[in-house]
Amino acid sequence: RDDAVGYGVLDADAAVRGGPPRTGPEVRPAPPAPAPGSSGGAAPVVVAVLVVVLVAAVIAAVVLRRRAAR
Repeated sequence: RDDAVGYGVLDADAAVRGGPPRTGPEVRPAPPAPAPGSSGGAAPVVVAVLVVVLVAAVIAAVVLRRRAAR
């Protein structure tokens, strides 16, 4: 038994072409997920904050122009 492929895999390519089966595992485990709290999730937060600041600045500019026009 192998943790990467379990109890074995079927080599369909070798079965169809009639050649010898390939040796070694065909499946590689996925890379580990980043640890919680790592900087991998900081980019969406920064973008969201920048969008909120930009929207607030636009609203403030519109309000100030309307007050100045009175």
